[in-house]
Amino acid sequence: MLNYKLFAPDHSKDELTTDRDTVFAMKQKLQKDDEEEEILNDVEVEKKELTGVKKLRGLRQNISRAKDYIDSVQEQLKKAETPDHAEYPKIDIVKLTPTAMMPEELLGYFQNGLWQGGLLAKIVRDSYTIALATQSHINTYVNGEKKLKSSTDLPSVLSRWIVLDGEMDPLWTEGIKTVLDEEHRLATASGETITLKDSTSFIFETTSLEDASPSSISRCSVIHCSQSTVHWKSLFYHWKQTAQHRWVITSLCSSVLENLMDDVFEPTLKYLKTECTSGLLADLSPSAARKSQVVTGIQEVTTFFRIFNAMLDRVFLREDLERKMRLEALEEKEFSNKSSGSCPSRNMSSRLTTSSQIEMMFPNYMDIIQAMFAFSFIWSFGGYLHDRCKDRFSKFAHEILYHARHPIRLPMWGQVFDYFVEETSGCFIRWSERQNEKVRSGSGGFVFTPEVERYQYLIDLMLAVNHPVLLTGAPGVGKTALIQSSLANRHTSTSMRMSSAMTASLIQNKLMSRVMEMKNRGFNVGNAPGMSHSKQHHLFFIDDLNMASPTGSYHPPLELLRHILVQGDVYNKERLELQSMTELSFIAACTYPTANGTGLGRASHLLSSRLSRLFVNLTMFCPSADSLLTIYSKPLHSWLEEFPTYSVEHHSEFARAMVVGLLELYNLVRDKLKPTPAHTHYIFSLHDLAKVVQGVLLMSPRSRVRKNKHAKNTEKTNRKVKSLQSVGRQLSEESLGSRSQQTGTGSKELGSAAPMMKVIAQLWCHECTRTFSDRLIAGDEKEWFAKVLEDVAVKQFCLSRDDPKLEMTAITEEPIGRSTPAHRFQSTPIISTSIDFDEVEKYMTDDDELDTVPDFVDAPSETNKEIENQHIVTQPSSGETSSSEKSSPTFKTDIVGGNLEVGTQEENEIDTKAEETAYETEASEDSDDDDEESDSTDETTTGSPSDKGDSIRGRTNTPGVKFSQTSLLV
Repeated sequence: MLNYKLFAPDHSKDELTTDRDTVFAMKQKLQKDDEEEEILNDVEVEKKELTGVKKLRGLRQNISRAKDYIDSVQEQLKKAETPDHAEYPKIDIVKLTPTAMMPEELLGYFQNGLWQGGLLAKIVRDSYTIALATQSHINTYVNGEKKLKSSTDLPSVLSRWIVLDGEMDPLWTEGIKTVLDEEHRLATASGETITLKDSTSFIFETTSLEDASPSSISRCSVIHCSQSTVHWKSLFYHWKQTAQHRWVITSLCSSVLENLMDDVFEPTLKYLKTECTSGLLADLSPSAARKSQVVTGIQEVTTFFRIFNAMLDRVFLREDLERKMRLEALEEKEFSNKSSGSCPSRNMSSRLTTSSQIEMMFPNYMDIIQAMFAFSFIWSFGGYLHDRCKDRFSKFAHEILYHARHPIRLPMWGQVFDYFVEETSGCFIRWSERQNEKVRSGSGGFVFTPEVERYQYLIDLMLAVNHPVLLTGAPGVGKTALIQSSLANRHTSTSMRMSSAMTASLIQNKLMSRVMEMKNRGFNVGNAPGMSHSKQHHLFFIDDLNMASPTGSYHPPLELLRHILVQGDVYNKERLELQSMTELSFIAACTYPTANGTGLGRASHLLSSRLSRLFVNLTMFCPSADSLLTIYSKPLHSWLEEFPTYSVEHHSEFARAMVVGLLELYNLVRDKLKPTPAHTHYIFSLHDLAKVVQGVLLMSPRSRVRKNKHAKNTEKTNRKVKSLQSVGRQLSEESLGSRSQQTGTGSKELGSAAPMMKVIAQLWCHECTRTFSDRLIAGDEKEWFAKVLEDVAVKQFCLSRDDPKLEMTAITEEPIGRSTPAHRFQSTPIISTSIDFDEVEKYMTDDDELDTVPDFVDAPSETNKEIENQHIVTQPSSGETSSSEKSSPTFKTDIVGGNLEVGTQEENEIDTKAEETAYETEASEDSDDDDEESDSTDETTTGSPSDKGDSIRGRTNTPGVKFSQTSLLV
């Protein structure tokens, strides 16, 4: 049986159509085309090769045919319709920093049941509106009249790029996934959907994809920019294009600078990468340091041009020099018109174009340029390094600059950081020679040493051109004090301290309040008649920059600061509009992130390299011993000079002894007591030196006496005081007379140090104990510190000096409980420091003099004199006693059971207390305490360090009783 399907025709590939005539016509047309093609092939085969004239004739015909074809095509193009828009669209870039704000502020949130739109929704909605407006404008142009088309330019399609700069944190990227889908819509939490046009695009800019979710990355096209994408030489080429228009720079100078950069920059970058480290990246793990690195050479060269440009603006700014030349030319012209003589021989153009004009104005032109190059190179490539790298870099800088094609010779003495450039001659001069005075004081008692002067110069140099500055350094080097004292009288500034409680919203509100205040003030001044409006600047000082609290892997307050430094504006969160911030300047300070006690990862954090590279980074190196001696001895010297002349002597030597002893004690404690897991609080820094000095300065050098509110006759009170002074002197002379007896040949009065110096030495020991010893927890450590403190005190205050210039009367030491027993004695009492003038008035006569000694003033007794004489007699000893030990008062120290006891003898205090009482009463006239309720009570303040746990207070002597020692418990 046959299967008919095997013989049936296959119509599966036939076209499904019912128009048979059309199919037939198409088949006939295809057949004709095939026949014509066969005929042409036969003709071509039969053709013979053309030669000679026929060949040239055929070539000419082909050329004419091609020309006709081109003309026809051009006519067709002319007849074609004119395009409705420009070929290349315009780009509108909107930059946002989502990490500088909360996700709710970016995407929107509900507040009390009401929807508050986010910033991103507003920008997307504006993009949609702009796209519709652009399309409407294009349609209007197409349908418009021909005359209008010929007179106006083609409209352009406006493409909008929304750049989201920051870490791709899922906190905010998950809310915009619908934008990245095929729908291209932004869905908000309120249910609103905003459609994106094709002209709107999203671009994410980030340094790492560690926190980005895979779903977000899969919806984007990833483009990686390697370190080789940008080279530091591109910065020089960009600078070179505008340098000659802005400054007076010749072609020879430009070539010299290019040669210096080629010879110096590349070897220096290699050296820094292998031998040195930045202060912000010191002691970090390799992985952490690698994340915070910038492309090699970008930060250094950027800082170099900032410093170099600022120095060029001071000397070689073309606009200022040409203005000066025009004024000189006008003066010469006026002078030539007035005088009958010939014109001056110097005929200078009003524009500096030739090298001869430049050399005439600047004889040392190339020397100045090379010196500025060296100075900028030193501080841009070495100014941000760690303390331990400055010596190595200094040696390297000497060599690399000297071996360049155009050698630059730096002074060999000291380091390269110790010199600055004299702008008029190009010479290198030490910072100490730049100061008008050897030591200059700023606000708050801050002392400007040569090491500090260079940082103030660089800060002023950068702030003059509105470049942000970041000071880094170890704790206690004086970063905050330098900035606050230098900004006090030079800039309108606001200070803020970064902490974990500081948010981006608080910082933005504070910045915007200052900006709006300046704008309102400037608007009022500008509208006032006769007042000129100039651009104002406000400086913000941010301390502890690396203490900002993190959110994930970024810090919102620092991201806001980075956005302002890059863009110069910020979005107003209330009005959702851009607010300009060009009126603000910034200066910041931070410690090393790995410094002891900073709490890396908890309280202190690494700064993002994207933020730190925007600043001019300067590391404030630890001051030398000489600088510390100058810094702390100056306020102590001024403080000692305020004491009465009879109470303290050798002010300079005594202040130096206190500071040298403090430095010695600090170094011993820091080297011995290191922080360990069991003693994590054993952290000693330069702050401890300041604490000791500040504690000593709390003692008032002048007696502060309460003013007698009910005293009616001031002159009579003064006469009473003079009488009391005479009584005090009389008692002092009697006491000194009893002490003039000597065991030996001759009668010679004892030489002694000023009595107040012993009290100050006690105070110094007390402050050192409170600052260093109070944090110790082990008994052997306390005993070690007490022994070290005793040795340092004896060395600085009780022994003679090697240098005769530093010699002062030594405060001798009397050992207690060692070779001889301690002899305590009762000295002659003095006038009490608490005097009632009403009782004194009973002993006054009409001549306002004392006839008899009041009851509260005890006369020296015979028993006390005998005890003093017995004590003065030299005790027999195995060795020979020096004359200095015989003739000096006693400074007694004793360490028993961990207690350090520093005592003073009573021999020299009788005359001192009488003099001090007289001085106190005399000083009562200068006191302004009119609101005191006591009628006739005088108080003497010897010290009140209220900020410390323990304090030394002046003791009031009662009749017949006198204290001899002050116990310092360790």
